[in-house]
Amino acid sequence: MAENYGKFSDRICMESNATSALNDYPRRLDFNGWIRPSAWEFLFLTVDNVREEDEAKEMLRARRLIKPRKSMGCPQKDLQLSPYIMGTAALMFFLSMIRTCAATSKHAIFNPVDFGAVGDGKSDDSSAFLRAWAAACGSEGASPVMLVPSSGIFMLHRVSFSGPCKASEIHFQVAGNIVAPPGLWTGDLTSAWITFIHLKGLFINGSGKIDGRGRMWWACRSKNVRIFKSPRCATAPDILAVAFCNGFRMKGLHFVNSPGRHVTVFASQWVKIEGISVSSPGNSPNTDGLMIQQSKHVQIVSSNFASGVVNTTLFSSARLGERLIPGYAISFAYFYLKQKTNGIINQSFLFYGQRYNTWIDLKFTPMKKGDDCVAIGTGCFDVNVSSITCGPGHGVSVGSLGIQGTRAEVEGVRVTSSHFFNTMNGVRIKTWPGGSGFAKKITFENIRFTSVFYPIVIDQYYCGGALGCPNKTSAVEVSDIRYIGMRGTSTEERAIRFECSKKFPCRNILLDNVIISSSVKGETASSFCYNAHGWTRRTVIPKVPCLSQ
Repeated sequence: MAENYGKFSDRICMESNATSALNDYPRRLDFNGWIRPSAWEFLFLTVDNVREEDEAKEMLRARRLIKPRKSMGCPQKDLQLSPYIMGTAALMFFLSMIRTCAATSKHAIFNPVDFGAVGDGKSDDSSAFLRAWAAACGSEGASPVMLVPSSGIFMLHRVSFSGPCKASEIHFQVAGNIVAPPGLWTGDLTSAWITFIHLKGLFINGSGKIDGRGRMWWACRSKNVRIFKSPRCATAPDILAVAFCNGFRMKGLHFVNSPGRHVTVFASQWVKIEGISVSSPGNSPNTDGLMIQQSKHVQIVSSNFASGVVNTTLFSSARLGERLIPGYAISFAYFYLKQKTNGIINQSFLFYGQRYNTWIDLKFTPMKKGDDCVAIGTGCFDVNVSSITCGPGHGVSVGSLGIQGTRAEVEGVRVTSSHFFNTMNGVRIKTWPGGSGFAKKITFENIRFTSVFYPIVIDQYYCGGALGCPNKTSAVEVSDIRYIGMRGTSTEERAIRFECSKKFPCRNILLDNVIISSSVKGETASSFCYNAHGWTRRTVIPKVPCLSQ
């Protein structure tokens, strides 16, 4: 080591003969010309680590460790290392190894199998998961990991992973599969199947799959839902809910077959969801891909959502006439249908409503199921959705807002660089009559549509499919909405629909470089505009007559 350090010091002193080189090593020269190397230089022969040099400064300050050549000349083989240097080097090396081991062990791993989980897809592993979580959450390591191993299929009943935890970050890594119990396994529909609550620095990631086994729930809802009745399965549990979590991240998981919504985020801040996939078949009602509420600073990027939309076969005609329904402010017509989906015949109601001052023709529309790919609810600020794929499903919705006369506030939403295909809606803002508040500063940009029923929608008369939606005097105000750089095709004639409140019309709407054509050969796409104000820029097809150019 002495020989190596001698060569190292030779290089320093040789370079220090030049004035410019002396300036390069101001910290290497002690008072009276003594060379003061740091302990890390002895270990690694480097001159780059200033922090460790500072740590060793006080220890080395009082001793003249290296005898320099006279007149600051270049030392030759007479350079000697003191025994103190050798001891210091050994001590620093030992401490560095301890620090390396500590850095490695900070990611303590807690495997539910070690706490009694079976992983055969049949046994209830809920208690083992909760014991593993309690150990991980109570760990004092910097970043404990609860690992669901790839070797098993773990069945859980309703579980809640709660905080606060001792660590500043905690990981929940899913390498294997998690499944819900079979059948209608709970009568409590007020909470999700898996909940994470009151946590900071939560990171849920992995390549595993979380399966909600929702088929029995979907069948129950399709069979029992009737208008003007209280259905047995009006709601169903969501797969996963995150509530009151700051600094939450999710990456890479696969969610399938949810009884209700797949993922919900509530009352959380600084959220990033990346690279997840959501999939449910066509006979899955109200299975939103991702629902965001009361949350701020949210990013949703590079994810795929397929929330169950299929065409169905209609067997019967309308019960209330086939056309000529008058509509002044709002009118609805409905059909009592039998539909066949995946070989199962279900009875349902099909609504079709528009707000016109003239008679309208009604046409059959295939029954839609599933729900929004991404839904952004009240209390959301600074939400960015980018590079997602949505389809089938109901598109991306801001809302619904203002239900049952409540106040809703949404501001600063951006949906960009995304593709919608075979969806009922593309980008939609929907509010209930009678509500209050605002939805403003919302931008949809660089969007591509492929065979979307209604690519662009603002609906201030939304009633969730209820019959006879009232025209009330208050509404959630919609303003400062931007549609920029949008292309694609629509399967319905009215590709653009702005249906706004008479008392609180939509304001400051911009359509800039929007081109949407009909996907039906020989047909032309059109628009409908009611109480909407704004302007267009560059090319806009179809024309929107209520917006100035």
